[in-house]
Parts: sequence; C-alpha cells; structure tokens
Amino acid sequence: MRSAPAGADNKTVAEERITTKFSGLVGADGSDTFILGTTQVTVGANTVITEFGQTAGAYTPAQISVGSSIDAFGILTSQSSGNATMDASAGRVRLDVATASGLVTVQGSGTLTLNLSELGGRTVGATAPFAFAGSGASAAQYVVGTAALDLSNSTVGAPVLVTGLTSSFTGTAAAATPNFTATTLLDPTTINAQLVVDWSGGTAAPFSSFDTSSIVLDPASSNFGQRHEILIGSQLVNLVGLATNPTLTPGTSSAGVFSIGHVVSSTVENFETYSAFITQLQTELNGTTLATGMTAIGQYTTSTAAFSATSITIFLNN
Repeated sequence: MRSAPAGADNKTVAEERITTKFSGLVGADGSDTFILGTTQVTVGANTVITEFGQTAGAYTPAQISVGSSIDAFGILTSQSSGNATMDASAGRVRLDVATASGLVTVQGSGTLTLNLSELGGRTVGATAPFAFAGSGASAAQYVVGTAALDLSNSTVGAPVLVTGLTSSFTGTAAAATPNFTATTLLDPTTINAQLVVDWSGGTAAPFSSFDTSSIVLDPASSNFGQRHEILIGSQLVNLVGLATNPTLTPGTSSAGVFSIGHVVSSTVENFETYSAFITQLQTELNGTTLATGMTAIGQYTTSTAAFSATSITIFLNN
C-alpha cells in the first residue's frame, strides 16, 4: 500500500518511526482512504529512500524530517478510529517537494530566516501539530538555504514562499542549518495577492471612483464589514488605516477574468475585458443596487497601494 501524507511532522529516530497526520492510503486494489488522524510509518536500514523526479540519490531515513512531504510504500498493519500504522521497513519512501512560507526576519548571504506561518501547506502556530524537537528547527527562526536564488525582493518583513527539501533529522536540538534547502522562491513581486472586502448592509457607492482605467477604494469612508484586507502569502494588509487609497488596475495578462455576481438571482456575468466589466458595472450601480462584497487576485505593491488585478469579482444585492 502507499501512504501519501500531507507532511511528516514528527519523527523518533530510535524507533525509526515517522508520524504523519491527514494522510491518504491507496490500496493495491486502487481503493483510496483518507486518514483523519495519525499514520505511523516504520522505516529502517532496508527502506529505499528516493526523491521525486530523481533517478538516484544517497538518501537515508534521516532525510525525512519535520515538514517533509512523502509517499510511503509498504504494508498496512492496522487501521482503526481514524488512525493507521504502516510497515515500510522493507519498502520505499519517496521524498516529495515540500513547501514553507513566512515573513523574512533575517536576509543573509544565500540564506533567509523566516518566521514560519505554513509548512507543508499546513498552518504553523501554537495549536498546530508540528513538533520541531530533534530537528534543530524552530518556527520563529526557520533558516532556509537559497543558494543562488534572487533575494533582492526578499527583504526583512517581506512574505516569501519556498519549495524544496527539509534538512536531515538528527535527533538533537543543534542540527546544522539551514533547516530547509530551497529550489524555488516566490517573493512579494511574484506571490499572488488576494483582496477581500465586504460592505456591512451593502453600499450604493463602494468606490471613491471607478472607470475604465482603475478602481479606487476609500477605506476611510467605506462602510466595511468584517473583511477588508489583502493577503500576500503570510502578510496581511489591513485596508483600514492605509496612508494611500488602494487602486486596482487591470493586469497586463490577456487571460484576466472580471465578474459581477448577483445574490438574489444567483447569476454571474463574466467579462473577458476590464473595460466591458466596468461599463456594465457603471450601468448596474445605479444608486439603488447595493454592492455587498468584492474579491480580486493579482500583484500588490505595498509602497504605492497599487493592485494589478488579473481577476475581479464584485457582488451585488439584486
């Protein structure tokens, strides 16, 4: 059978056992079972360790560490109450590409230190199931080796998202840095930003201005509801209190999607061009119809509050 966990989040070297959470089990007959609890995978000296996309590599079970993403091939020995155990001591474990994201706290030469927010696609926090003991890593000071990757936009305080492999698990608190070796890196200039806004009770005038060149939000006078933010990776920008009003402009990509959603009629109007979208929106926001919310995806520049959008959706109450 194969175990495809979301990420290895704890490992005990003495027992040669990997503990994973939220795993998927694929049987020899093709059956697919999602394990809500924990899956313990036993590995040993005869377990073949490989890396996804690589034909060879001198890997040992120690390469599987906190935050690793793996596919384990072995024998399912038990499964009950949402938990499972697997014996891969004579099987195989494949290392998949892992991910880590957070805010930069130190920009070094060929390294970044992150305050982690996500590891293996899962949230890192006080209640998160990651146990870093024995890995030499910590969520507040997670060191990423970046080799020759461009760090010019990965300044202190910037959100970054890296993919690569975790460093070997040593079982001690003083494991060698880096904790993670990155092969790709996304910074604020390449991470897609997500804007989410809602207006309490709806508003007939959601923008300070909107035309075929831009949409300008006015947080100071808008009757925002609970949501009024831009999320850029691990960075959350509160629209209320910004010195400059956020301005949305259409992105340069020809694959943009712009939509008007209607709550009551449960219909959506889609437009291939920003200008057609704005022309229709100007007709529909006639002083009676209310805007209840808006989302957008694109690139956000913090210094100028400029949002280059590849997708904009506005919701109306009709």
